[in-house]
Amino acid sequence: MVYRVYVEKKEELANEAKSLYSELTNILGIKGIEDVRILNRYDVENIEKNLFDEATKTVFSEPQLDIVTFDLPKGDNVFATEYLPGQFDQRADSAAQCIQILAQIGQWMDKNSESIYGCGKAGIAKPEYGRITRRGNTLYYHLLDAPIGYLPLDGIRKGQKISARWLASGQPANMDSDWISGNYPDRVFVNLGSDPVLPDSADTVLAVEVEP
Repeated sequence: MVYRVYVEKKEELANEAKSLYSELTNILGIKGIEDVRILNRYDVENIEKNLFDEATKTVFSEPQLDIVTFDLPKGDNVFATEYLPGQFDQRADSAAQCIQILAQIGQWMDKNSESIYGCGKAGIAKPEYGRITRRGNTLYYHLLDAPIGYLPLDGIRKGQKISARWLASGQPANMDSDWISGNYPDRVFVNLGSDPVLPDSADTVLAVEVEP
């Protein structure tokens, strides 16, 4: 299905349309023109309706600056321009890239939103590999870069009762230890292996629940 939306600047911000009106009437001397409006039309296919709705508000338009409509506004004369086949359309390319990023964010949030909504700062210094958020007794370790071998669970002391799981899959984390982690008797580690490949290259989340 092809979704279509028209976007134009609000009247007080429609500088491009005002400039074109001035050129047509003052420079070219065309009489009888009362108003000029410029709309950008976006045709999108092969995406879900909810993604299109979100893209309409965040990619195709800026709600505080633009007017959005899904039907072509009425006018005495309508002219359409478009790029020829093979010509590079910067606006279309940028929109496509933004929609792809928006879709990836949506997919990530479907599995990891627990680590964002209702969370706040963990009160723990930012680790080298990413960030930490907290909600209640649960700490969420956001792995933006995969450390090799062992992941130190900052903010957790040895002896505390915890349960750790990978948020996206629900699988328990490997808490095995060896002589390396044994050199830090007061710290807790998750074993990532010698060549870790995180399931989400952008942000893999480890949820650790600490018993009070």
